[in-house]
Amino acid sequence: MRHKNQIIETEEVDLVEIIRKLWKDKFLIIFITLIFSVSSYLYISLKPKTFETTVTLRSLPNTLFVKFENELKQNQQQQEEQQRQPETFQLLLTKKLQEKLNSFDNIGLFVKQNNKITSFKAFLIENKISAKDYFLNGTSRNKFGNVTNGKKIIENQYYLNFPQELKGNEFLDEYILFTFLKSEKVIRSQIISKLSNKKSNYEKYLAVAKKLNLQEPILQQKIQDRSLFLINEPKEEYFKGTKVLQSEIDSLNNLIVEAKNLKLDFNPILDRASKPTAISRSPLKFGILGFITGLFLSLIYIMARNVLKSSK
Repeated sequence: MRHKNQIIETEEVDLVEIIRKLWKDKFLIIFITLIFSVSSYLYISLKPKTFETTVTLRSLPNTLFVKFENELKQNQQQQEEQQRQPETFQLLLTKKLQEKLNSFDNIGLFVKQNNKITSFKAFLIENKISAKDYFLNGTSRNKFGNVTNGKKIIENQYYLNFPQELKGNEFLDEYILFTFLKSEKVIRSQIISKLSNKKSNYEKYLAVAKKLNLQEPILQQKIQDRSLFLINEPKEEYFKGTKVLQSEIDSLNNLIVEAKNLKLDFNPILDRASKPTAISRSPLKFGILGFITGLFLSLIYIMARNVLKSSK
């Protein structure tokens, strides 16, 4: 019984002795703790604040280019092939829009051409970085891209991380519209190119028809049961005759002019960019973390120092 009491008394003495030694070095503990907490607080406070905004896009309707697509379908076989491997202008525009939106070169071009973001441009000059470098590299990479839920990408939703020098929600809305117009221009060029190719072919057929002096369409004939049946037009397009071919060329000319002046009456933004929210680390929370870290390290340092002294 006495042995147990002696152990308890020894433990109490040891604990009191530890507290006494720590209290003796209380100013050192306070000093180390304050250094860590203040340094942590100032480190986060002096870092540029970062904000985030998100935008939701519309899905492009299938009817945007239906007039041009119908003209470019030459026969049923081609239509069947397009059904197996659909590559409509709407799909091409969707792909091009996504490709350009995720291009950091495109973001750089937008920043260069935008005259409303002078404070952000000044921020880039002050930090000696390009717009592409800001959004792609640095301490926090990929400051723009698709919104994700875990590992799953949410279609038609994009986020933007930006410094306080930038009105991020306005920047994001304008960037979406800028990129849509750029993508629309690419698809418009493709439409004009395909229509022009078809027109060029018809002009060749027209030249042949003129040489053959074919003004009216020539139809294939088949004798069956001593009667004549009109089956269909021959495969060679020049058998359509100069009148039909010229009509096709005139129609294509009109469509080419229409394509050159094409401006889609479509707003790709479903929900405008959200109100910016701060995503920077809280200086207060970081200061508290620094306080705890400093206190822990100071206690370890003092205890280790006392053990070394007692061992000598």
